[in-house]
Amino acid sequence: MPSDPALGSAVTSNLEAWYAAQADVPGVEVHCDPDITWMLSNGTTWSNSGTSIRFEPKTARKRLDQILKQYAHHGRGAGFWVDDDATPSGIEDLLKDRGF
Repeated sequence: MPSDPALGSAVTSNLEAWYAAQADVPGVEVHCDPDITWMLSNGTTWSNSGTSIRFEPKTARKRLDQILKQYAHHGRGAGFWVDDDATPSGIEDLLKDRGF
């Protein structure tokens, strides 16, 4: 199925705004980092997730592992929204290697 860059950008922007709106909720951590926007909470499912993944190829493994360590420390699973602009190009493989 062909992708629609405008739609993908709108979905990513919507997710970033939703995460930011959670920042004042007690027990929720929102991280708007230059290379990923991610949220950690005591909620379930997509309340513990990341979007706008823009890791540098040389540090992607380390960066992903740093974030996953935070989820594990809090006893939480996580999910990641991988859009067409996600980097590095092998991000899907890095996630699969970690059980996603």
